[in-house]
Amino acid sequence: MYSVPLQIARLGDVVFCAFPGEPFVEIGLRLKSASGHGAVFPVALANGYFGYIPLSECFERGGYEIRATAHNCLSRNAAELILGWHLNALQKM
Repeated sequence: MYSVPLQIARLGDVVFCAFPGEPFVEIGLRLKSASGHGAVFPVALANGYFGYIPLSECFERGGYEIRATAHNCLSRNAAELILGWHLNALQKM
């Protein structure tokens, strides 16, 4: 199990959510729609690189993005955990 650095930065009405890897586009769309904030920007490749960050349902389709490698090492539920952390932190803003 890895502990990954997560971060949110707010500049006025604009919020930046840092992801330590390459989140799938669906993660950014869910973040924006569920955040309750107007201008939310997911920032990829921030604070390190832990590989692709697919949603858990993406593992059924296969593909190179979900294969475990030295640079792609997060668990199947990492996207949901990271997204949940960001949404929880955004509710407190």
